[in-house]
Amino acid sequence: MYTIIPGKSSKKAVLKKLTRFYSVSRAQLLKPTIGNKFEYFTKNILILGFLLVLTILVFLLVNTYYPITQSSTIGIEKLNGWNNRDILFDMIKFGILTILIVATGLDLISFVLFSYQPQGFLLCCILSQIIILCLYILVNIFTYIIIKHLSIADMLKGSFHFGFGIKLAFILKVMMTITSTVLLVNVSNAITSVRSDYQLQQDWSKEGKLLTVNSVSSFFQTNEKQAEKIMSNWFKTIAKNKGVYYVDSEISTAKAILPEKATIHNPTAKYAMMTVNRNFINAKLPRVKKYLDSSSHFFLVPIKYRRADSQIRYLLQCYRYNDLASKQQEKLKPEQVKIKIKYYDEKISPITYNVRLKKRFVNPIIEVMEESRITDGQSLFLSNTDKNSPIKIENNQQTKRVLEKSVQNAQVKQLGLKFVTVSEILTTSLDSSYRGLQALLVGLIAIFIINLFTTTFLMLYIISSKQKKLAVERLLGYRKVDRYQIEILLISYLGISEILVLVYLKATIISLLLAALLVLIDLLVFDLVVRLIETRDLSFLLKGGLA
Repeated sequence: MYTIIPGKSSKKAVLKKLTRFYSVSRAQLLKPTIGNKFEYFTKNILILGFLLVLTILVFLLVNTYYPITQSSTIGIEKLNGWNNRDILFDMIKFGILTILIVATGLDLISFVLFSYQPQGFLLCCILSQIIILCLYILVNIFTYIIIKHLSIADMLKGSFHFGFGIKLAFILKVMMTITSTVLLVNVSNAITSVRSDYQLQQDWSKEGKLLTVNSVSSFFQTNEKQAEKIMSNWFKTIAKNKGVYYVDSEISTAKAILPEKATIHNPTAKYAMMTVNRNFINAKLPRVKKYLDSSSHFFLVPIKYRRADSQIRYLLQCYRYNDLASKQQEKLKPEQVKIKIKYYDEKISPITYNVRLKKRFVNPIIEVMEESRITDGQSLFLSNTDKNSPIKIENNQQTKRVLEKSVQNAQVKQLGLKFVTVSEILTTSLDSSYRGLQALLVGLIAIFIINLFTTTFLMLYIISSKQKKLAVERLLGYRKVDRYQIEILLISYLGISEILVLVYLKATIISLLLAALLVLIDLLVFDLVVRLIETRDLSFLLKGGLA
């Protein structure tokens, strides 16, 4: 995600930088692909809200099943003249008493264990506990409805109104499947991110010792032009030392470089481009340093492009033109930009120092950056930080002393420059990916537990609603697979649907294995529930004993 903070740069300059960064045309960049919306809830609030809804649904599930299991007691109480409210209170009084005792105990313990309580702490505790109590009583309205509908006639007929419980359990089961699918997709993406960051860290372990700019102060937001000027002058000063490099690598398309109305023979042609200073060429590209001279506006181009010299010249003129300030662009056309091209036939593979790209380019087009003539575009890029910073500095005692001395300057101090190694940046990124994956796995485990809980109650509802039929089929010798064919197909269908969605979205093999494991455990829980129920005597089940 990128955030654009308005500064004093012109709109044209910002668009120019973005088109180059993303390697797309200006028209494509400005074309809206999604709508705008305002969000008043954060992601964390939405997740907490969703978990709260799931908790309430599970609680409803339990509360719906519990009075049915107590139907005999309810029937006896009704025969003895109890009204529905008395029966409800008798059933929930233990829960209310438990909430009150636990709440009071927690309040007392907090005063004993913690010598300091923030202002309003006790009030918040009491209010939250009252809300929990109110929710408990509110959810038990469904228990009251079931008690009200459980008549003595229903008991005699063996009709216990399982329909609502079955529907609720099924809806919750579908919600759990959808939620676990979404989480598994995110887990898959997180695993891919962790793998990518880990591989990146391993690939850059050697080159990662170089220092780069990790962060800057808010001075860049409040005084953008002045900050860029100070930054350019600071870099010009420290670049007099051999171990200070400017490296900006990108893959650009012809369409992104050339003007909108330009006739392009192959608009999708891609070019590996690097803008580097002479220090970098002398230290990292010794094979081509012989081509360097005192010329400015200098490009080193692979020999393969010599056949289309006029085209490549115009392309590089436009590339250079895009880096100029808006006022300079108004005074000349791209073809009037002065550049010098030298073709090289040596095979080189410089390190890109751009973690968004592959580690090395093979024979790229190289623009030689001159610290004494820093362009507007290069000045903008000097302000980049973290992985996108073009500044790379050898991590040795000499350069450290140079840095320490340079940042003591009063103007440079305003920039608030912070330096870290590339390895440290990549390690931070990897740690962040690990934490994200861990959070998703915790969420997946929580949803999985609720899912198993839902499966258990769904099976209890279904089996209880047709226990006499199942007992007769068992007596007649029907196999378990035949007796519970619909239930097995239901669980299997939901699980297979989840796996197919993950396959369609190209999830990682680990996510697919996790999904298959969830389905397998779901079926095992179902089998366990059936086994526990069928340990009862057939005569007990034929009489409707579960209810």
